[in-house]
Amino acid sequence: MSRRLAILMLPQLMLLGACAQQLVEGSNAGECSDGADNDADGSYDCADSDCAEAPDCGGDDDDTGDDDTGDDDTGDDDTADDDDTGGPFAGVVYLGDLAFVSDAEMQWFCESYDTVAGDVRISGIGVTTLAALDCLVRVDGLLEISSSDILDLELPALEEVGGDLHIFDNYPLGGVELLALRGVGGSVQIDGHPWLDELRMPALESVTGDLFLRESASLAQLSLPALEDVSGSLWLRYLDALVDLELNSLTTVGSDLWVSGNLALAELAMPALLLVGAELFVGANPALQQVTLAVITDAGGLRITSNPILDDLQMPQLRDMVSLPGWLRVSSCAGLAVLSLPALERVGDFLMLAGNAQLSQLQLEELEFVGGDFYITDNPSLPAAAAEALRSAVGDGNIGGDVVISGNGSR
Repeated sequence: MSRRLAILMLPQLMLLGACAQQLVEGSNAGECSDGADNDADGSYDCADSDCAEAPDCGGDDDDTGDDDTGDDDTGDDDTADDDDTGGPFAGVVYLGDLAFVSDAEMQWFCESYDTVAGDVRISGIGVTTLAALDCLVRVDGLLEISSSDILDLELPALEEVGGDLHIFDNYPLGGVELLALRGVGGSVQIDGHPWLDELRMPALESVTGDLFLRESASLAQLSLPALEDVSGSLWLRYLDALVDLELNSLTTVGSDLWVSGNLALAELAMPALLLVGAELFVGANPALQQVTLAVITDAGGLRITSNPILDDLQMPQLRDMVSLPGWLRVSSCAGLAVLSLPALERVGDFLMLAGNAQLSQLQLEELEFVGGDFYITDNPSLPAAAAEALRSAVGDGNIGGDVVISGNGSR
């Protein structure tokens, strides 16, 4: 029987058993931690005086302070079962998964708990606010908030999510504030919010999985000032209003870094970024004029394509692109006159410079190895001699595939 159904049936059960022994919270094992008002007196679990001596409520141990289980009041525990961060029983861990589909269903949580050792799923049009979870400090598993009617998503005490953090398809959502969140042990997915115009996670330092921010057409500013490491992929895609991007502390992206389909973004700068483990893709950003990654040294591949007014590309320390996919592709960037990658030595797969209408100079002085095909085509402002000179500098013996140089300028 579900916890909610048990609560609804208690009055009937009490009438039927009027001659039986009076119900007492905690008379059966587990009743002081099940989130139900088992004796129908208006108090839940440890908030009911009948549970004062129950093990789940810290009443079964002595006061010697010699254990590490968090049952006493000596402050030497490792489980945060008796801290003073919230209500009278804040710090008690709820064991198991939770699912909420209305505001009313959340009301009992902060009376006894601030941590969930499981998953939390919140969904449905009956959910309009998370105010009843303002005590929530940690979720050990998945935290998913989806398809709700929340306008402002705020969890002011939340510091850690051990699994994935998924926030998606909450149509009216206008703001997300997770001001205390420091780390996510899985992936972060925030997408499908046409009215989202504020996203604040100022304390977020690390994401162990992927970080996907997508399809939020009203988000003009994205600031993650403390974020240092994304172990998986980082995608910033289809953020139509994005004009201000601050990722000043980011040093490492373990897999792909994709910045694409952002209609208003004019400048992309990540001053601390050193490493992208897989593909660095900057594409289909029609307002993008400048890309500055001043200290990056390694990327799995570089694809800069379909940015029609990009005219300033700065990666002066990029040296190696030999992990997967390992390619260098600069194409359909009509405004780019100079391709300058002065420290680049090795490209693991193909090199393709194609369809760049104003490209006239190649500054690839250190390039010494291309593992796949070598294509320089259809760049009408680039002298054919400049393309041939780059081929000669690398050397045919250091090119692992076909060489195609055509459709370039004659000067």
